[in-house]
Amino acid sequence: MMERCRCDGEWLGSEISLSWYTMKFRNRHDELGYVKYCAPRLRRNGFLGICFEIVVVVWLLAGVARIVFPGTCCLPPSRLAADPRWLVLVKIACLAVLLLLGLCYLVVHLVPRFTHLMGSFAREAFLVFVGCAAIVSAVSTGHFCLSQLLGNTLEDAEVIMAADKQHQLLMTMFVLTATHLMVPVRWYLLVPLELVSIFWYPFWVLLTSSWNDGSLTMGDHYSWYGQVTQFFIVVLFAMGKRYTECAERYLFKKYLSEKSLRVSTEFKLSSQLKVHAPSETPSHIVFANLGLSGELKQKVDCIVALGQKERWVLDAGVAIDQDRILGQGGFGKVCLARLHGTPTVVKMPLAPMHEWVGVGASHLQALANEIRLLRRLRHPNIVLFHGAVFFDRNTSFGLVLEYVDGVELNACVSRLSKTNCVWVCVDLSRALQYLHAQDPPIIHGDLKPSNLMIVQVFWKPRVKLIDFGLSRLITPNAWTNASSVGGTREWIPPEQIMDSRVQPTHQLDIFAFGSLAYFMEHGVPPMKGMSCDSEVLQDSRATLAWPSSARSFLTGRARDAVHACLHVSPGMRPRSIDDVRHPLEEAVEELKIDERPSAYDVSEVPRGADWSTISPEAAVSHN
Repeated sequence: MMERCRCDGEWLGSEISLSWYTMKFRNRHDELGYVKYCAPRLRRNGFLGICFEIVVVVWLLAGVARIVFPGTCCLPPSRLAADPRWLVLVKIACLAVLLLLGLCYLVVHLVPRFTHLMGSFAREAFLVFVGCAAIVSAVSTGHFCLSQLLGNTLEDAEVIMAADKQHQLLMTMFVLTATHLMVPVRWYLLVPLELVSIFWYPFWVLLTSSWNDGSLTMGDHYSWYGQVTQFFIVVLFAMGKRYTECAERYLFKKYLSEKSLRVSTEFKLSSQLKVHAPSETPSHIVFANLGLSGELKQKVDCIVALGQKERWVLDAGVAIDQDRILGQGGFGKVCLARLHGTPTVVKMPLAPMHEWVGVGASHLQALANEIRLLRRLRHPNIVLFHGAVFFDRNTSFGLVLEYVDGVELNACVSRLSKTNCVWVCVDLSRALQYLHAQDPPIIHGDLKPSNLMIVQVFWKPRVKLIDFGLSRLITPNAWTNASSVGGTREWIPPEQIMDSRVQPTHQLDIFAFGSLAYFMEHGVPPMKGMSCDSEVLQDSRATLAWPSSARSFLTGRARDAVHACLHVSPGMRPRSIDDVRHPLEEAVEELKIDERPSAYDVSEVPRGADWSTISPEAAVSHN
């Protein structure tokens, strides 16, 4: 019934779900938050309180020293110089324990190495324990009580008893004030201290009265009036602490509610105003239909706005050397450039973009598609996209790409050792695994030797995958873009030859991967000379033949996994490129590669070789 009345509004804690008995939040996370909120004040005020306690204990020890060393300099003789030596030793022991406890707290507080040993709960419990020890020490080491405990007689006993009571009351008030008002110790942890403050003194008086010779009774040296007064003082301290903590917890809960509401409101507001992170929907809208209509300038402005918000538009720091053309085709060119002094290349159209509307729309879309995909890719085996540069009032733009100092695979395949061929396959499989693991997945769609740059890193080849103009995101609307899926005929899979509008999947890249491995071993693609009427392509269970060769670099599971990529039916190929990568990496371990330079050297490849087949992207290596 009492709890029901309090929940009706008479008690403040019912609104914030406080336990009436312990004054703790019923929600554990709210309680932990409140403890964390009070932790800085607890550490600061607890440190100050312990420092004051050490000062008081040292002052009391100085008073005891006047008894042990009467007449010492700066220590005038004590009024109670006749105290027995055992009483002095007891006082010194109690004060030494209090001093040791205080010094231990200071060490834990000040030394970073030990700070983590004492959390908020341990600090609160320690301060309560020190308070209890101080009260017990003040009561138990009184001259009168100790004398009665041991059955000794004292001259002027009433004066000594009054002094003991005064000292005990002052120490109790000091401890209660420090723990209830200064240090934010939680109320339920202070209950043992309050019980000690009320009951230890009468317990000790009763104990000393029962141990003496019976000449004095408990009423002779126990003031019920004084004890009742102390009882009410302790109760008032406890009630004041209870209501103060309840109000503090109420304000803390309201603060959390308001802060949570403010953060939620700011999030909703920012979600309406902020630019969304790169995703399929906005990028598809921004980059779609580029060059198919006369609204080219408006489309490019949207791309620039997106790039500025995503921070891949390079407004300054790009110096293009128009005279140093590294590669050129019918639509675009690749020029040497520097990005803040770092060698890079810029891939851009030959003429202003408005001249390519309609007729050259596919070329513009391929260039924009590279921006759309490369802006979110970071992999050591994929050419690095630094950003895009727009000039002439957004009437032309270019891609700022990594300067790849290497050669195409078709220009150096005959110089690769068998071990290095395995390394090339491993690097390519890692790049494809990274692309296929994106969300949504990405397919390259145009894997061929001219789109693989081989860079020599010490004595090992490093693959750089370039030219993402025909890449696609595997999304629900991928079927609508299937008509634009292209590629070089000798490197596209059988299902794409049979139906040019086939839905793009990662199986296109898996088949092309197997074709590249076949090319490194035999020098020609496996699909060369095949047409739609070929008997092999008509059989969905067939696999493209893989004859033996003197350059065979695959054996065992690795050869079987790569050969499985050349199945005519996509369903019979490996489910993912990851199923091929693991056997290849095992093959690398089995080869036990020597740590010495191989026969492969980029510098030995003639820079003028196969220039007719080198794409503008690959031409960066032939400067």
